[in-house]
Amino acid sequence: MIDGIDRIEIDFLPPRANEFERGKWHWRALTKEFRTRLEVELWGQRIYRVSGFVRVDVVVAGRADLDARLKALFDGLQHIGAFADDAQIEVAPIRRLRVKVPWKLRVRWSACQPTDLAEVDQWFA
Repeated sequence: MIDGIDRIEIDFLPPRANEFERGKWHWRALTKEFRTRLEVELWGQRIYRVSGFVRVDVVVAGRADLDARLKALFDGLQHIGAFADDAQIEVAPIRRLRVKVPWKLRVRWSACQPTDLAEVDQWFA
């Protein structure tokens, strides 16, 4: 049984990692703003915390530079307490919807087993 929420649906996107090129102070301000918005969105809710390996499923609606936004997203999830360290993320499938919906980002996190070499070998067989 999961104790707390294990998913979020938000109508804003995390900042792009490309913003780091404008300076680390600029990047820090953007990521702090994103984390603050997450905290406000989830105010008073209990967050399900994964203690081992983590799977993070991401669905983005609309046009967005997906890979450039993952770092800030994972840092934000760590900040709200979904897991202790984003290094725990073992699997992170990402999907894009090309339809208009009222939300921009859906994320779900859960415990998972570590990926083993045999599984990876099957992917490339």
